[in-house]
Amino acid sequence: MVSRLIRLLAVTAMFGALTFSQNSASPNLIITSPAANTLVHPGDTVRVKVDASRNYVAVYLVGDNPIGVSTQALRTAPSYTLSIQIPGSIKPGTYKITAMGALANGRPDTSVALPLDVAN
Repeated sequence: MVSRLIRLLAVTAMFGALTFSQNSASPNLIITSPAANTLVHPGDTVRVKVDASRNYVAVYLVGDNPIGVSTQALRTAPSYTLSIQIPGSIKPGTYKITAMGALANGRPDTSVALPLDVAN
């Protein structure tokens, strides 16, 4: 089971930032904070709360490039409060983060993407 999780994380990281459509998002995994379009700055660490109605082997965050994957904030049991680092070299703009949950059968769930506004 751990090896499947490691492979899932490796594949996610290998493809860089992933963008998920509303159709592939799971209502079982919901980012409840911060609010959409929260203003953040380069170098900030953003705390993200994720509510889940299923039991996940792991929950983690994936951000648009250059934010990337937050593997250091991997959570294996509720409460799913995670952190993701906004790179110091990021350009101003809107970037999305998505919560991903790995189920015991290896199937991933994704939340609806949450936009963050990055300003200098």
